[in-house]
Amino acid sequence: MLSVTILLFVTVFSFSITRSTSNKTAIFHVPIGRSAQIHNVIRTQTFHTRYQEPEQFTLNSDDTIFVKVPGLMFVVSHEQPTVYELRFRGSCRMWNSWYQLFLGFMIDNRILNSNRLLPNNNKRRQSVAADLGESIDAIDSRAGGPLINGPTGGYAFSCAKFDTVYLPRGTHVIEVAMRSTKPGTAVIGGELHVKLTQYDPNADINLSFPASS
Repeated sequence: MLSVTILLFVTVFSFSITRSTSNKTAIFHVPIGRSAQIHNVIRTQTFHTRYQEPEQFTLNSDDTIFVKVPGLMFVVSHEQPTVYELRFRGSCRMWNSWYQLFLGFMIDNRILNSNRLLPNNNKRRQSVAADLGESIDAIDSRAGGPLINGPTGGYAFSCAKFDTVYLPRGTHVIEVAMRSTKPGTAVIGGELHVKLTQYDPNADINLSFPASS
C-alpha cells in the first residue's frame, strides 16, 4: 500500500509598497505573518450606502461655500477609532461654459482636505497652512478636483470622489457637498458609499486623525 505524507509549511514573508513623499521615494516594507494574525488585526468591518434624494439636485449659486447634496448623509457612532473609506459617484451636468465644479466630503460640517478638517467658509485660505494652496480654488482642487467645463455647456458625465479618513470615537456626520464658480450645476443619481473598519488598538495602520483648523 502506498502511503503519502503531506508536509505543511507556514511561511512568513513580506512585500513592499512604494510610496512618494515630498520629492523623495521611500520603500515601506509591510510584514505578512500567519493568516490568523492578519485577520485578528481587523475587529469589525461594515459597509453602508446612501442614495441622493431627490434624484436630481441643482446648485444655483457660485460661492466658496460648499452646499450639501440632499440624501447623501451618513451618521455613525462608535466607541473605538475607526477608518472610513468614502466613495461618491453620480452624474454631473454643467450647464454653463468655462467654469469649475468642486466635490467634497464634509465631516461634522467641516471640509475634509488632505487629512485636515477645514471650515466651510470663505476664510479657508487664512485658516490653513500655505502648503495647501494660494487660493480657495487651489485648496479645493486637491485630491482629484476640480471638474472643468469647456466652451459648451449642458453635457452630463460621470463624476466621482474618493477619500480615506481615520476618526476618533464619538458620533460623526458624513456628507457629500459641492460648489462651483458659476451657477447652474446639477448632480444626478448620486450615491455615497462608506466602508468602516476598526482595527486592533495595537495594530500600526499608519494613519492619524485629521487636523482641525
